[in-house]
Amino acid sequence: MGERAEVMEGKVKECNRELLELKNTMKKQTGAAYKQSQKKVMLIIKKKKLYEAQCNTLSNMKFNMETVKITNEGINDAIGAANCLRQAVAVQKAAMQQINLNELDDLQEEMQELMQDQEEIQEILGRDYSLDTFNEADLEQELEELDDEIVAEQLKEAPSNQLPAQSQNTVSARNGLSELNAITVSYTHLR
Repeated sequence: MGERAEVMEGKVKECNRELLELKNTMKKQTGAAYKQSQKKVMLIIKKKKLYEAQCNTLSNMKFNMETVKITNEGINDAIGAANCLRQAVAVQKAAMQQINLNELDDLQEEMQELMQDQEEIQEILGRDYSLDTFNEADLEQELEELDDEIVAEQLKEAPSNQLPAQSQNTVSARNGLSELNAITVSYTHLR
């Protein structure tokens, strides 16, 4: 499971690398090429979110398995303690030739506590770790932040008397986002 988590983390890093390359490419693009790059960025962001969700799932699974292991060790310790209690009760019973009600009551309470602990463990292990669907608004916001970052970098690099062509593309590209959303929504409904 650890190897799989490392693979997923590697894929997240690869997505980050691809996003950086596209960002640098987008600085030099205008018009249709810029819009095409935006579509690629959106796909890579979705893929990255999927890999991140898979990493979280693997991390939760690993944590759950460690919890099960610790719980099993605790149960084995409890069984050993219960066996010791049983032996102590047997020795006292033989020595005293009578049942001590207080000791029986204590054993019953300990058994109830162990059962309650076991129920809590089962409840924790039964939790649902299903993946949530992507929030399109978050994806669009991330894309807009990338666009703003590109424009800001171009403004820093451009002479003061010249605006980069990219800032003009950003307005038209954002207008094109509603078009992309319509395509995404219709695709989602088709599935």
